[in-house]
Amino acid sequence: MSSFRRSVGREKRPGRRGSRGGFRNRYIAPKDNIGSPVVFLPGEYPDPRPDQQVGGRPPANPYFLSRDHRKGIKGGQSAIIDLCSAGWDPANPQPCVWCHEKQAGDKNIDNGRDARQVFTLNLVHLVPYHLAPAVDRQSGQVRLNPKTNEPYMNKVMCEGKGCQHCREGHDLMFGAKKYLSVGRNHLENLRTIDADIGRMCSNCHEGTVSTASFECEECGHVIIDCVNNAYTDKEIDGFASEVLTCPNCRHSSLAIETTLCSECQDPERTTLFDVVLWLRRTGEKTDSALSLNHPSPREFGWCYRSDFLINDDPDRPLISGFEEKEGGVVVPIWDDEVSKMTNPYDFTEMFGVGKPRTPEDQAKRLQVQNPYAGAPTQAYGGGPGYART
Repeated sequence: MSSFRRSVGREKRPGRRGSRGGFRNRYIAPKDNIGSPVVFLPGEYPDPRPDQQVGGRPPANPYFLSRDHRKGIKGGQSAIIDLCSAGWDPANPQPCVWCHEKQAGDKNIDNGRDARQVFTLNLVHLVPYHLAPAVDRQSGQVRLNPKTNEPYMNKVMCEGKGCQHCREGHDLMFGAKKYLSVGRNHLENLRTIDADIGRMCSNCHEGTVSTASFECEECGHVIIDCVNNAYTDKEIDGFASEVLTCPNCRHSSLAIETTLCSECQDPERTTLFDVVLWLRRTGEKTDSALSLNHPSPREFGWCYRSDFLINDDPDRPLISGFEEKEGGVVVPIWDDEVSKMTNPYDFTEMFGVGKPRTPEDQAKRLQVQNPYAGAPTQAYGGGPGYART
């Protein structure tokens, strides 16, 4: 089982919530019959929840976990959405104006429910983009750098035939580094996609992969034998994401999956991060879903990265092979242009507890007084004192 599916398997079943607001580099899957090609990039983000620690250590997730609040606005205006800054330890909450106001009785915040969990992944959007002057949304004027008097530049997706940026001669380049933020429903959609892809062997690209066993990471003893026992796919998924106790050495941890391939002797499950996905969004609001759909009805909604050709150029595969780095880590050899976009975002700086907004910023968005102004004060749940510096 992939690390992505194992991480998602620890999450509770999805609730019925809407999509999160975004920033400039946030990717939104097209709401169309045809998907748009993206490649997900694996990250390694420690799980912030104290109750998820195994052996005193937080498990590493390929996505970054945060929470956000939303407040409905009368008159049909868009809801106000902001990051929760309370942190993940219920016994030691950090200052969060949203949580404070909700506890004080504002029922319009989160509709009286818990803050929404958000899962954020790195990706590259694999279509042509232009480098174009940034335009202020309110004034419609080009934004200028006050120091150089030159326009700020943004990457804007090429619209193809009739593209305004093509007509204006803006520089054309391939791909854009983005991130995808999803709630639990869409995360479950990605988990289903990963499970379907995971039946294929990424080593031979031909065989079907199945689970042989789950073994103890400490002594190698077989804890669960999936060859000689008829377990369902759901049961096997559960074994992969549960902490199991070895009957031989009594060590408790997530077990190691061993696999079999129908065509080769070196099985390796294909994962969400090994392929290009033609990702799309269907449905409306809380009934929306992520799925795959290739432009050609004869093709699957995904292909291996080595089979994806940039601008349909046979001399420009997305990856041309693999190389071994220090410590025996094997990494893909990316196309030169795309390789500049493959470093994961520092989501801790972008969405971590206390970032990017201070309690004063949160209070301004909610149009309330900052309950943490001055020093010392208490966190919303009666936790430690907090003073802005």
